Amino acid sequence: MPGRYLVSGLPGQVQVTADKVAQVLYEPAQAIVEAIQSLLEKTRPELTADIVARGMVLVGGRAQLRGLDRLIAHETGLSVKVPRDPDGSVIRGMAAVLESGKSRTVGGAPPLSRARVALATSRAGPTAAATPRGDRL
Repeated sequence: MPGRYLVSGLPGQVQVTADKVAQVLYEPAQAIVEAIQSLLEKTRPELTADIVARGMVLVGGRAQLRGLDRLIAHETGLSVKVPRDPDGSVIRGMAAVLESGKSRTVGGAPPLSRARVALATSRAGPTAAATPRGDRL
């Protein structure tokens, strides 16, 4: 991997192995697993039963960490899926909520505004800007 040495400031190159990357990501991945387990413990039984029956879908940037889905599945016993476009899934999901008119306050945060979703879609690219029906925001 090319870069610059911090001490000398000179350009250089180092070999980064998969094992080294796995070591660096171990603690953040464990924190994600622990957060999921904690959330499941606090979730109403009927909703937990639905999650156990249907599994969960990882979306967003962290869903792209190779092996995170398998780690979560192993640690929680849940079925875990990752869509082909995890980042775009977040945007399309927000758009679907707005289109349905069922957006509401969650955890004290105000409902998402159409302007925020439009801004997010413009940053995510043109494929993410379409709603599930194919409409443009």
